[in-house]
Amino acid sequence: MYGTTINEELHVWTYEYSLDTPKALQDIWARYQDCDTWPEWDHGLDHVEADGPLQVGTTGRLTPKGQTPIPFTIVDVDELSTFTDECSVGELIIRFKHQLVDLDGHGTRVTHGVAISGPGADHMGPKIGPSVTADIPASVAELVKQA
Repeated sequence: MYGTTINEELHVWTYEYSLDTPKALQDIWARYQDCDTWPEWDHGLDHVEADGPLQVGTTGRLTPKGQTPIPFTIVDVDELSTFTDECSVGELIIRFKHQLVDLDGHGTRVTHGVAISGPGADHMGPKIGPSVTADIPASVAELVKQA
């Protein structure tokens, strides 16, 4: 499942992709917790260096493929459920949300989303969003495979 939306009133461009898997929620969460190993399953990244554990306020640098490092901050964590990291690119704020939902003991729904907000996001989101999100389905599949 995937989709994109634009809320012009709030200047937000969003994308979301979900995959259901029989893998246990705890096993997938374990892959999230070691931020420095995110490039093992997120093929859009060359390198990640976190300054601490997966908790609100942790900062670090992530290097998208072929680009320079970008500072990030973990802005939301709900253990075994969701976390969100945020990057600023000029006046734009790019939030990457990762969510796990237990499927009544029959596996896990893994959802990765991106929200681009800030001045001009309604214009820039459709321009940069597709390249930012292009590898998300493959990355989620690899995350599930490695869990």
